Amino acid sequence: MSVQYVSQEAFDGCYSLTNITMGYNITRIDKNAFRNCPSLACVDLMAPDGDAIQKSSAIVSSMTPKPLLRVQPEAVNFVGNTKWTDEFDVVISPDPICIDLKEKVAYTNLQDLPSATVTYKRTFNRDAWQALYLPFDVPYEEWSEYGQVAEVNAVHQYYGEDKTAVIVEFHKLKAGDKVHANTPYVFKVNSDWLNVETIWGGANRAVKAATNGQVWCASSRSRFTITGVYEQTSFEGKYAIANGGFVLGGPTAYVDPYRIILSIENENHGYGDNEGMESDSEVRPAIIGLMIDGEETSGIDEFSSSNNSNATVHDLQGRRVSNPNKGGMYIVGGKKVVY
Repeated sequence: MSVQYVSQEAFDGCYSLTNITMGYNITRIDKNAFRNCPSLACVDLMAPDGDAIQKSSAIVSSMTPKPLLRVQPEAVNFVGNTKWTDEFDVVISPDPICIDLKEKVAYTNLQDLPSATVTYKRTFNRDAWQALYLPFDVPYEEWSEYGQVAEVNAVHQYYGEDKTAVIVEFHKLKAGDKVHANTPYVFKVNSDWLNVETIWGGANRAVKAATNGQVWCASSRSRFTITGVYEQTSFEGKYAIANGGFVLGGPTAYVDPYRIILSIENENHGYGDNEGMESDSEVRPAIIGLMIDGEETSGIDEFSSSNNSNATVHDLQGRRVSNPNKGGMYIVGGKKVVY
């Protein structure tokens, strides 16, 4: 999402507003956009061409003293331009844009920034897979020392006699891959970096606006959506990662910024063309497990079901198997077994 114009009286009466950043995509600022903002001290404007922006003659309503209009070094045509100097003291910004992302502090930038110095600082205190969601790309060589990153690969759904189980499968990134902005991932820290602050990012990075990026998968009965968040978010009735696996959220359950949430839709009503299919149980899946490259890390072995020899058999990819091979590993009634 990129904001292109600031409407008339958009911030009128925001008495505590002290500074604001407007991105490269701004094309118009309407009358009295910042009227009655007595605390406004500085406006950072990224656009390189002052004449290209449609500007009302009164956007701050003759504030005294004038607020600063801080522009980037390449935007020299703002300086001495009466269209701007009548209302602002225009200065060339001595520093590049700096964004410092921290745990439990929301990221709220609404503009895509082509270039900024950005860092994300986080201490991983558990030797387990944890959620990761960032607004900028990170190449493999920058995070591989810290641990392993995995991306969503597939979702498998299994049915027992009276319960269901879901496995979310992730695939590890490898050399040459990168973490993409606004994309949900999981991360497992290496032992050397356990309880040590890691720093992601650097200078001259393209930084995306704060949007809730999603990855979704579907079974024949359900749609699974994994969403990244940049602010504290309730996940009541949904799932978040804790202790290496997914847990169901209650009425007071929240995730911190830079985490992911799993939601399940149509699980009792079918998804897609499933005419004649048995309806799901009227309860949520008993277990939401997490698997990395085919190796279980949590969940499915906790799922108990009947020892009925007639239980449906699936392979580890969720496909039904009519004649399982002796010694093979399968999912029987929701539990991983050697047949």
